[in-house]
Amino acid sequence: MVNTYKVVLCGKTGVGKTSIFQRMCGSKGTLKSGKAVQKTMMNHERQVIVKIDDSDDTVQFNLWDTVGLEEYAQLTRSQFLLSQAVLFVYSADDRDSLSQVAELLQLAKINAQGACFILITNKIDMTETVSADDISECFPNNPFTLTFRTSALTGDGIQEMVQSVARHLFWKATPMKSIGRHTLRGGGASFNNSSTHCNNGSLEVIQLNIEEKQVPRRKKKCCHH
Repeated sequence: MVNTYKVVLCGKTGVGKTSIFQRMCGSKGTLKSGKAVQKTMMNHERQVIVKIDDSDDTVQFNLWDTVGLEEYAQLTRSQFLLSQAVLFVYSADDRDSLSQVAELLQLAKINAQGACFILITNKIDMTETVSADDISECFPNNPFTLTFRTSALTGDGIQEMVQSVARHLFWKATPMKSIGRHTLRGGGASFNNSSTHCNNGSLEVIQLNIEEKQVPRRKKKCCHH
């Protein structure tokens, strides 16, 4: 069974998250998406199969685009849950978008514990106004495992980024322990009744049949005698 990893894209509105998301899903011919591509109600989730170059290894990204969701902290937190990688995107011509990454990073540290954090400088086809010193000043301790420079407009750097992330997750990260969608919307949780266990490198799916039992309410004792 193909190892599956939840990968989340986040950043300020307008930095090109959705364009990168579409490139990763193959809408521009950059990558081929898997047969199991699925749409969510909000059209921000895809399952993408990535064949790692120069090997027989294949991984699946459960890819999430948090387009517009950064304005709603509770929803953004729910997107981070159970992720193996968080891709923070900022625009090379927008200093404020780098500051927004710093804010989202704090949310991710709380809600995406154990995930690798990846910084993507997008719009490198534009005149760049964000310098290396700006990045060092904003992130003095460099919390990012990987960094990339991309242009969603031209496609530059996208394929290399996807390959590197896939390779890193395959060798370094634990695959998702539950199959299917895991979504929190409106403060509520939705889980599939299945889990997975890794045995000697293979992925075994175990179905859990969980029945909800209603606990009868106790009758309140009357306080009047």
